[in-house]
Order: sequence, then C-alpha cells, then structure tokens
Amino acid sequence: MPTRLNLVNEVKLVKSPAPGLGTGSQLPPRRRSLLVRRSSSRATQNTRPVDISKPLVSICVHRRRLPTEILEIIVAFYVEEALHCLRLGQESLPKTFTKFIKNLLIVSRDFRVLALKYLCETLRFTAVKEARQFVDYIKTSTASFTDRCTVSGFIWVKSLSTPGFLIPSIQDLLQYFTNLRNLHIDAGHSTLFSQQTTIAKLFDTLRTGNYPVRNITSFTITNLPRIDYHILELIANGLPAIEDLYLSTLEGLDVDCCGPCYEESLTRVNHSPILEAYPECENLAVTFGKALGKFKNLKRVYFGFFLSRLEVIERHNDHNPGSQNFASTFDSIADCSDCEKYEKETKRRELNVSLHIARCVDTLEVISWASTFVMGAPVNGKVPEDSFVEVDSSSQNAPRWNVVDASEDATRSKPATEVVIGQFQENNIPWRSRLSTIAAFKINRSLSKIRLTRMLSH
Repeated sequence: MPTRLNLVNEVKLVKSPAPGLGTGSQLPPRRRSLLVRRSSSRATQNTRPVDISKPLVSICVHRRRLPTEILEIIVAFYVEEALHCLRLGQESLPKTFTKFIKNLLIVSRDFRVLALKYLCETLRFTAVKEARQFVDYIKTSTASFTDRCTVSGFIWVKSLSTPGFLIPSIQDLLQYFTNLRNLHIDAGHSTLFSQQTTIAKLFDTLRTGNYPVRNITSFTITNLPRIDYHILELIANGLPAIEDLYLSTLEGLDVDCCGPCYEESLTRVNHSPILEAYPECENLAVTFGKALGKFKNLKRVYFGFFLSRLEVIERHNDHNPGSQNFASTFDSIADCSDCEKYEKETKRRELNVSLHIARCVDTLEVISWASTFVMGAPVNGKVPEDSFVEVDSSSQNAPRWNVVDASEDATRSKPATEVVIGQFQENNIPWRSRLSTIAAFKINRSLSKIRLTRMLSH
C-alpha cells in the first residue's frame, strides 16, 4: 500500500552542549506538535505518533551546490584539452564534438551552456558541410535557450580559422558571427603565381554585404607563398581597423619528409625576400612602411619570413650533411660556425627595417620577425656584446638614423632614436611558427625620440 510522510511542523534542531560545560546553546523545549504521522491514501486511520524530539535527529538534508565560477573553470579546462587535437589539425570538428563534447551536454543545463560556450569561442572549419551542420546546431541550441534568459548562440564565437578557399562557399554564414574578433586564414591552396588573385577574391567576398568580419581586431594569414606590398595593401583596404596583423610563409616549407622534398619546398616559398625580391633591406623597409601606414589602429605586427641572406637557409644543410631533421634546421643555424658570419648582418637588417616601420606607423607598439639569430640571454646580468648592433648607414640611400645602444655613455645627448637591449615578455602573438624563433622589438614613443627594446631569448 503506498504510504507517505506528512510533516506537521518544520523541525529545527539545535545540538545541546556537552554535560558539565555550563551555560551555552540549549536544546529548545519539547513541543508535542513536532510529530510525523504515517497515513495511508485511504480513509483516515488511527496511527501511533512517533516522537522525534532527540537532538541529533535530522529531517531535511541541504544539498550544497558547486559554485558556478569553479564549474566554469573545470569545463573550460576540459574543453580546452579536447580542442587541442582540433587546433593541430589532427581531427575535424564533428569528430571532436562526438568524441569529447557530446556526452558533456547531457549532464545538466549548466554543463550544456558552458560546454557550448567554450566550444564556440574558437571555431575551425575545414569543409563546407561541417560548417553548415555546426551553424544549424547552434541555431537549434539558441532557440532552446531563448526562453530562459541565457546569452547564447553565435555571440559566443570570437575566433574563426578556415582555409581561404572556403570563405566564398560559407559567406552567407559569416553574418551570424556578430561578435567575431579574430580571423585566421590558411592560404596553403594558393601558389606564387595565383596568390594575388586568390587573396583579392577573398577580400571581395568579405566586403560583399555588411558582414561583421569588418569588426575584427586580429587578422592572421599563414602558409602564404610570399609576403609583399600587394598583400599588405589588400589587407589595409579590406580591414583598415585591425590592431594585430600576423603574416607567415614558413608553413610552406616541407620539413617532415626527406631532403629532396625540403629542397623543393624552398623554391615554392619566398622565405628570404632580401636580394630575391628586394635589392636591400632599406627597399623592403620603405615598401612595407608605406603599406602599413594605411592602417589606422595597428599595434602589433608579425612577419613570418627571414631577413637573413637566402643562402643562410638554403645552404645550411650542406654544412651538416649528417643531419636529416629538417625541422631543427633553423634552430641549429645560430650554432653553426659557417653561418656565424651572417649573424650581425641579419640583426642589423632587423633593426633597420623595424626602425623605419616604427616611424611610418604611429600606433605600432610591437614588431616581430621570424629569425634564426635571436638575442642572447643575459649572463650575470649583462647582455653579451654580440647582441649590440648599430644601424647600417653606409649606403647612400639608407635613412640617416642617429642610434645609441645601452652600452654607450648615458651622459651623451639623447638622440632622435634610441635602441635599448632589454627583456620583455610578448604574449599577444596568438600563433607562432614551430620552425623559427622570434626577433621582437617593443616600441616606446616620447615627444623627441623613439625607443626600441629588443626581446631577449628565453
């Protein structure tokens, strides 16, 4: 027979003090009304009352709820680890969703909201089908949360990574990403001859309609065959308000196969434009400074190519014929005795170009280059002497910069440009090449001078 417990009055228990401890918290007086009667669903029957006046009897159990802040940290960490393979390109978005995220969505409503929030924060599409399936799923989820006053849906999407050829096919989906701030394009499908046409079509698509892509603040293009004035001009005309710009060509180098494949990839990528595309580094500085001057709010820029000579990269393996690990080629150049003669020349070029671009772009704060010769770490608090380089002003066409470094006497008059060898941490680069280190310059401006601080290697 089904039975139930009827609570006559709310029971509130207070633990009595131990005997002999004097005054203190006392057990409230007994109340005859604190009874729990057992009754049936049928006619009322005479039941025997049960006295529960003992102080250690518990009637109600209070459920403790995990704070939302802690739950959010746990879910964010789990989703971040689950998306690691997705960012590396080892698994697609549907496989990652089925393998890691799907079961998390059925735990509870809070888990569902948090999991979708961090899943949508950074999207990576590799095919048109998966992009449309994911957008349809987000539409359904948004509809189910609308009546619960929950901020959800496409507003969660802040970063998008996709191949360039996919943009025209999903241009109708871009209008949903109203909060998009970071856009990463993989240009691996283009070649040296088709790159300009391909990138031009890409920005024609982005300019079609009033898409929220115009509101992005960080733009990244990787796997470029070449970085030149035309690419910078297209980006400046299409996205003039961006704050961060990251361009790289080094992904086109095939370092995971054999020697012939690596040497062939060197011919498909313009990884060292000095002497190949520009006669001197001053020509590159003037060209890039003119293009970057069109950006209104540019603060950070990274160029993923080398300012060293072409033969430094292409002939280094001739010095180490026994080495077949081409991925470590760029790390070993700094320790190569035959390539050591190019070190100061490379550092001087990086300084020359950085100074000129800093003068052309008033809003620029950090400029970075892919480099094989990084600044040496300090020893006993002192920077190695080979870290100091001066601007090369021997050429007649070179800009006349008055440069002083940290090793000179501080009593000298302050120049128009000051180069200080210092140390700072640059964590704002969302993408870094696994093939090279970074030569970064932090730019500080005052009324009378520009101060560059070069990042030391760690």
